[in-house]
Amino acid sequence: MLCERLKLVKVLLIFVRLDELKTGLLTPEEKKLLTKAASLMDELIETLEVMSDEEMVQDLKKALKEVKEDKMIPLGELIKELNLEAEI
Repeated sequence: MLCERLKLVKVLLIFVRLDELKTGLLTPEEKKLLTKAASLMDELIETLEVMSDEEMVQDLKKALKEVKEDKMIPLGELIKELNLEAEI
Protein backbone atom coordinates (compact mmCIF):
# COMPACT_ATOMS: atom_id res chain seq x y z
CA MET A 1 0.00 0.00 0.00
CA LEU A 2 2.75 2.45 0.97
CA CYS A 3 4.72 1.51 -2.14
CA GLU A 4 1.72 2.31 -4.35
CA ARG A 5 1.28 5.69 -2.65
CA LEU A 6 4.95 6.49 -3.20
CA LYS A 7 4.63 5.58 -6.87
CA LEU A 8 1.69 7.98 -7.15
CA VAL A 9 3.69 10.73 -5.44
CA LYS A 10 6.55 10.10 -7.85
CA VAL A 11 4.23 10.37 -10.84
CA LEU A 12 2.93 13.66 -9.46
CA LEU A 13 6.50 14.91 -8.98
CA ILE A 14 7.34 14.05 -12.56
CA PHE A 15 4.18 15.75 -13.81
CA VAL A 16 4.96 18.88 -11.83
CA ARG A 17 8.57 18.83 -12.98
CA LEU A 18 7.59 18.52 -16.65
CA ASP A 19 4.95 21.22 -16.35
CA GLU A 20 7.31 23.59 -14.57
CA LEU A 21 10.09 22.93 -17.06
CA LYS A 22 7.74 23.94 -19.87
CA THR A 23 6.62 27.14 -18.18
CA GLY A 24 10.04 28.00 -16.75
CA LEU A 25 8.64 28.88 -13.33
CA LEU A 26 11.25 26.92 -11.39
CA THR A 27 14.67 28.23 -10.54
CA PRO A 28 17.67 26.02 -11.38
CA GLU A 29 17.97 25.15 -7.68
CA GLU A 30 14.30 24.12 -7.51
CA LYS A 31 14.69 22.01 -10.64
CA LYS A 32 17.71 20.29 -9.10
CA LEU A 33 15.83 19.69 -5.84
CA LEU A 34 12.80 18.29 -7.65
CA THR A 35 15.02 15.96 -9.69
CA LYS A 36 16.75 14.78 -6.51
CA ALA A 37 13.37 14.21 -4.81
CA ALA A 38 12.22 12.04 -7.72
CA SER A 39 15.48 10.07 -7.58
CA LEU A 40 15.16 9.51 -3.85
CA MET A 41 11.56 8.43 -4.38
CA ASP A 42 12.80 5.81 -6.88
CA GLU A 43 15.29 4.50 -4.33
CA LEU A 44 12.66 4.34 -1.61
CA ILE A 45 10.20 2.50 -3.85
CA GLU A 46 12.88 0.00 -4.83
CA THR A 47 13.82 -0.56 -1.18
CA LEU A 48 10.19 -1.13 -0.21
CA GLU A 49 9.70 -3.56 -3.09
CA VAL A 50 12.76 -5.57 -2.02
CA MET A 51 11.68 -5.54 1.63
CA SER A 52 8.25 -6.87 0.68
CA ASP A 53 9.78 -9.85 -1.17
CA GLU A 54 10.63 -12.31 1.60
CA GLU A 55 12.55 -14.65 -0.71
CA MET A 56 14.75 -11.81 -1.92
CA VAL A 57 15.38 -10.65 1.66
CA GLN A 58 16.49 -14.16 2.62
CA ASP A 59 18.75 -14.37 -0.45
CA LEU A 60 20.33 -11.02 0.46
CA LYS A 61 20.89 -12.13 4.05
CA LYS A 62 22.53 -15.33 2.83
CA ALA A 63 24.73 -13.41 0.40
CA LEU A 64 25.83 -10.93 3.08
CA LYS A 65 26.64 -13.81 5.42
CA GLU A 66 28.77 -15.45 2.72
CA VAL A 67 30.63 -12.17 2.17
CA LYS A 68 31.35 -11.90 5.91
CA GLU A 69 32.60 -15.49 5.90
CA ASP A 70 34.81 -14.71 2.86
CA LYS A 71 33.06 -17.36 0.74
CA MET A 72 33.19 -15.27 -2.43
CA ILE A 73 34.62 -16.44 -5.72
CA PRO A 74 36.29 -14.26 -8.35
CA LEU A 75 34.00 -12.93 -11.09
CA GLY A 76 35.95 -14.79 -13.78
CA GLU A 77 35.33 -18.11 -12.04
CA LEU A 78 31.62 -17.34 -11.68
CA ILE A 79 31.38 -16.52 -15.39
CA LYS A 80 33.02 -19.85 -16.25
CA GLU A 81 30.87 -21.75 -13.73
CA LEU A 82 27.69 -20.33 -15.31
CA ASN A 83 29.01 -20.87 -18.85
CA LEU A 84 28.64 -17.18 -19.71
CA GLU A 85 32.03 -16.64 -21.43
CA ALA A 86 30.41 -16.22 -24.85
CA GLU A 87 28.01 -13.56 -23.55
CA ILE A 88 30.64 -11.35 -21.98
